[in-house]
Amino acid sequence: SNFSRGVQEYKAEIYRVGLAQRDEDLSRTFDALTDATYSALRLYVVVLIVIALVSLGILVMMTAWISQTLTVPVTQLRLLITNIQRYESVDDFPKVIGGSREVTRVRSTFGRLFKLLRVANIAFFTGNIESANSTLDESLSLFTKLNNCKAIGIANNNLGNV
Repeated sequence: SNFSRGVQEYKAEIYRVGLAQRDEDLSRTFDALTDATYSALRLYVVVLIVIALVSLGILVMMTAWISQTLTVPVTQLRLLITNIQRYESVDDFPKVIGGSREVTRVRSTFGRLFKLLRVANIAFFTGNIESANSTLDESLSLFTKLNNCKAIGIANNNLGNV
């Protein structure tokens, strides 16, 4: 092989390979892959829906529990105040079941107020004016600390009557 003579181009087939496959056979592989993808996708969607429903159920139960722990003591306290205003209260100041620290503080303040007014009324009606006066003075200072203008006026009126 001497390249100095030049190169001559010619066409010659060395080999030829021919493959033939039907269209259905070609798409069968992709169809199986598509079916597997869709079944996995359905599984993920079902799992996500179940997680969302369980989370929603837990959220609803927690919301109901929180609202019950807030509303029940406040409702009991409101009923208690209404009974005090109507003079339908019992001898002992009833406990408020559950509730937050604020509800407990309000309940204890009303309990002290209830006891002060009851002691003042008992002292007044038994003729012990000095004790009634000091008790009403304590209730006035309590109302002043609470900044309850209406109660301050009532306490001043009661002190004026004593």
